[in-house]
Amino acid sequence: MAQYDTIPCDPNQLPYEYTIIFDEKAYTLGFQYNEYSDQITVSISDDDGLIAREPLVLKQPMFQAVHYKDRLPLIELMPIDESGNEIEVNIDNLNLTVEIADTSTDLTDAGDDDG
Repeated sequence: MAQYDTIPCDPNQLPYEYTIIFDEKAYTLGFQYNEYSDQITVSISDDDGLIAREPLVLKQPMFQAVHYKDRLPLIELMPIDESGNEIEVNIDNLNLTVEIADTSTDLTDAGDDDG
């Protein structure tokens, strides 16, 4: 069973963007691929424009060094590899072994009834 909810990203469609709802607000996630540096970048925008753009880094929370934090959703997105086999995010492993997870909610706790 997956530990976290994941955010879709299809490396075969790069570059592309789509609208997603976080905290009852619409955001646009954009995904690009830089062939020269072999990096996948992600951007997040709202109705007021671009909030941030950065490369996907395995096990590093996204959008942490952002000046406009008050415009970000109250979730934590992070590229993860639940198998533990990958050392980076790249075009070959994204959406296969590496997924963008909402790590603010742990699905393994959903069935616990400790109290």
